[in-house]
Amino acid sequence: MFLSVEHRRSLLPPALFISLYLCALAAIGLHRPCWHDECHFVGTIIQFEQGVTGSTLAHYNEMSMPLPFMLYAAWGKVFGDSLMELRLFSLLVAAITLFAYHSLFFLVTGKGRVSFLLMVFLALNPYMAGASVFVFTDMLMMLSLALFLIGMVRRNGLLLFLSSCAGLLCRQYFAFAVGAGILYFIMARLNERNTHGKLRLAGSLLASTIPLAALFALWHGLSPDNADKSLYIHGGPAFHPNSLTLYITLISVYSLPLLVVFRRIFYRNFRLLIISPVLGLFYRSFPILPSDVAVDANKTTVGYFHRLLRICPGERLEHYVFFALFILALPVCLQTGIDLARDIKQRKTGLPVFLGGAVFSFLAVMPFSYLHWEKYFLPMLPVLALYCVTAQKQIAPTVAPPS
Repeated sequence: MFLSVEHRRSLLPPALFISLYLCALAAIGLHRPCWHDECHFVGTIIQFEQGVTGSTLAHYNEMSMPLPFMLYAAWGKVFGDSLMELRLFSLLVAAITLFAYHSLFFLVTGKGRVSFLLMVFLALNPYMAGASVFVFTDMLMMLSLALFLIGMVRRNGLLLFLSSCAGLLCRQYFAFAVGAGILYFIMARLNERNTHGKLRLAGSLLASTIPLAALFALWHGLSPDNADKSLYIHGGPAFHPNSLTLYITLISVYSLPLLVVFRRIFYRNFRLLIISPVLGLFYRSFPILPSDVAVDANKTTVGYFHRLLRICPGERLEHYVFFALFILALPVCLQTGIDLARDIKQRKTGLPVFLGGAVFSFLAVMPFSYLHWEKYFLPMLPVLALYCVTAQKQIAPTVAPPS
């Protein structure tokens, strides 16, 4: 992928930021003892380092997909598999990922300053920071998503196939992006003349699910056949409305800077502002609570922000804060749905159509997980950021864009 002159000129600020950012994270976290999931992730990585066999793939004792453990194992064979050496791989992947997102944002906006600010917004999320230095599986999934989104913008079938394969082999819920992409290209095929190209792209995404389907067949389910599976999963997948409440609310928590800057996209319809408090009563029936498996593991919150609310204003008032944030997020979902329906009716096939569909695909897929957690909202951050910068161009001319 060749960079334009303007893009090359815009790379100095992100290069300086990423260097300082990762140096700070290395100073803080590189020599710490193992942090939460790291403690068992390292054991799984060493297991893959000893060899990738059918038995290992079928029974490794994790609930997520095998590709991150295999890549860490490959790094460990070459550079060492101590905790610090594996964390160096995390830092390397984080650097590549942040540069990939800067390239994505520049590809869409063509503006170095906007691309830099969106990349910084993503990097400063506490879960991105943790995944940048600790031995977690999230950053490789986020890198796959960045390449996937670049493939969507460029309509590059090979890049879509490879990034989709990688994303699905990192996290099962990457299916939200793949499903949204398939539906988008099918719809584009119906609305545009170049039908062959759209079918080819949809076919690339469908083909990318073959390795995932093979693993599901090997596991006789959606995760490896191990002790954790019998502990966490009982019966088939089920829809958890509390998870839907959480992920809608997190739009207001971790995307708040976007909602402030692009407020005229989502809060311009007065009727939605009136309806949202009424729809907010959904929260009373399905409040934000830890998943059953989290409670069994003695976890009483769903992430960092929830812990913060336990400190201030305290457990007695936390649901009032969540309720207010849930209402604040509802106009975002409603306006996105209205705009998406309008674009589909007008037979538009621009990037906002895919991004709007990806938002609802995410909200439809994630509640089927046995566990909900704030960190799992990470893929929505770049999707919402891109949606904001593209949807702003479609607002009626009478609405002034934010400065």
